[in-house]
Amino acid sequence: MQKLRIIPIIALISLSITGCSGKTASSNSIIVTEGKVKEIVNQGLNGKNRSNISLTHRKLTLTEIASYLDLSKEDAKQYLEDSNTHGYFSLTVNSCPPEKEFTLYHIDMAGNVRPTNAFQSNSNGVLLTSLDRTWIDISNNFLFFSNYLSGEPVDFVLKSKDGKYFGWTRIVPNPIEYTDQYNRRVSVQISSKDKRRFMIDCSGFKPNKSYMLICSFEKEKLAYTLDTDQNGCGSVFVGPNNPYITDGEASLEIRGNEISKPIKIFFKWGI
Repeated sequence: MQKLRIIPIIALISLSITGCSGKTASSNSIIVTEGKVKEIVNQGLNGKNRSNISLTHRKLTLTEIASYLDLSKEDAKQYLEDSNTHGYFSLTVNSCPPEKEFTLYHIDMAGNVRPTNAFQSNSNGVLLTSLDRTWIDISNNFLFFSNYLSGEPVDFVLKSKDGKYFGWTRIVPNPIEYTDQYNRRVSVQISSKDKRRFMIDCSGFKPNKSYMLICSFEKEKLAYTLDTDQNGCGSVFVGPNNPYITDGEASLEIRGNEISKPIKIFFKWGI
């Protein structure tokens, strides 16, 4: 089972928020909040992101992780492998209004919405969370993820208590991606709860062109057309048609007149 793990300074506060939310808010208000959070995520995924706060993320380098854990780089790398931790991430917030209360929500692939932490913006619009008698900047509250499937996404929504301000970002802790020597990037994300549908996202290609995308799921081979926009980006949803195939080996291949050597990615999929 996949799950989000957060360093202790967040986990302690997260537990108190989760534990008391059902006692301090009516079931109707909880449903409204979850509905709003899911709406924000869906708008972002459909290219209609209306966020008025910039919420972005950055993956920490191994050097930064080693420094935080007070380990050598070799020991930190071994720790990540032994714990099946895919990485540590830092969130960054811009355009945050001053003197506002916020909640950070975590939305998993099944659509479950969970509040993870509470924040307060100061007079300069810097987002802080309290720990005992100290205040910690959101960028220093690291998230770390373990036991995620390859290509499994997780969404985060930061929403003000009054509902007027919000931001959204998506993290893929264990990504399936490839970038060639010409900076053409291809990524694969799980896009359905049953883990049978995938979004193939491409960037760095020639603008306004059509490419052939061939996907194989075990012995089933499927062909699609990938059209790029004026920025050289494009996406297409793929998945096996055979209901009796539930997991296994998969591959995708992109061909086109501008591609001298087909771009290929191999990955495991399924439950």
